[in-house]
Amino acid sequence: MMSQRTVRSLWLIALVVGVVGCGQTADQLLGPTAPTDPSSSPETTSFDFADLPDLGGHVLYSLEGINPSEGRQPALRELNPINGSTVRSVDVTLDGETVVSGNGLATQPGSNKLFALLTLQDVPQRLLVTIDPSTGEATRIGNTLDKFASLAFSCDGTLYGVTGWKTTGPPEYLYTLDTKGDVPPMPLFPLGDGTQGGRALAFNADNELLYYVTLDQEGTALFSVDVGTEEILPITEGNFTGPPTSATFISETVMFVASSFMSGFSEMFMMSIDGNLGAPERPDHNAKGLALVPSLCPGVIEVDIDIKPGSDPNSVNTKSKGKLPVAILTTDAFDAATVDPATVTIGDGEGDETSVAARKNGTLMANLEDVDDDGDLDMILHFDTRNIVSVGDLNGVTTSLIVNGLTLDEQAFTGADAVRVVH
Repeated sequence: MMSQRTVRSLWLIALVVGVVGCGQTADQLLGPTAPTDPSSSPETTSFDFADLPDLGGHVLYSLEGINPSEGRQPALRELNPINGSTVRSVDVTLDGETVVSGNGLATQPGSNKLFALLTLQDVPQRLLVTIDPSTGEATRIGNTLDKFASLAFSCDGTLYGVTGWKTTGPPEYLYTLDTKGDVPPMPLFPLGDGTQGGRALAFNADNELLYYVTLDQEGTALFSVDVGTEEILPITEGNFTGPPTSATFISETVMFVASSFMSGFSEMFMMSIDGNLGAPERPDHNAKGLALVPSLCPGVIEVDIDIKPGSDPNSVNTKSKGKLPVAILTTDAFDAATVDPATVTIGDGEGDETSVAARKNGTLMANLEDVDDDGDLDMILHFDTRNIVSVGDLNGVTTSLIVNGLTLDEQAFTGADAVRVVH
């Protein structure tokens, strides 16, 4: 029997289904028995639509996949979890490029950045980007060198992708993708026999398994994937029709799955990890990517910091032209050597923040040393005081400063310390 929490999550999913429409790309025009009418969908499991669950500040986004013949930009859409409508949408743009279509969406744990795949005009492979949800502006990460169908982040920050149908490499193959674009995608192992191409990936933060929804000869099938052991277990098969295009978890046991059909309509399902389905709905656009922000992965790591190590109180002069030293301390729960200085900022935690200052040779002012004499190496960073003042984070009413950043494996952390402003 389902728990009340699961039932409530399923109810939420059933509501967030007003968002996908017509239009297919090549990866959608597959399937041995693609239906021509929604009435051909198989029976689904009924769910008890009980109380409205609390999303707790989470926002559901979808990335639109369009047919290039439509002559318009694909959009990033924020969905209303209460009635399934599109709250707002922004065209996805990339400076200097013509964006043809979107394909794949995933939330990076910790940073909560939206990573996506874009198809550009006259570029055969798909581009890995981040998208600003407020503006739709994309930032280039790198060319994936292939046509990936879907993305999913694990809670340790690893980005996975599965190849689609018209690939340069093997179709329906699992890869890791570098979030900085420094190295090419690394192949892991096949998720299927390659006859149908890749479909939808979603990562379950509770049991740390990937879930893979694909089209096979029996219809659409759900599999769990243990990346460590390369074990792929079938969960259910042939329980709904239509090529799946995207999926994301919104609870420990439930995900959204969107699918599209050759005849021009789309559907969105709520689906539990044991394969139970909610009734399909007809959304108003073609969702080729789904992502929940923030992700369901464990929250940001709380770290200990020390502004102006050795000082008490931590007096900061707003007229200083020097650098403000800040130590991130190593503790039993956190190793400061894992900090990526290039990601660290200081400020009030909102708006523009100040990054670590650079030396004249371009290297960052970051060193490992034992600042608290406990025998462990801490990370000491230096920030330009004038910049902290200029962005408004250090003024006459400031009582503390916040440090945010990522570890080398892209786990987010935060820490704060008191300051006393002097003039």
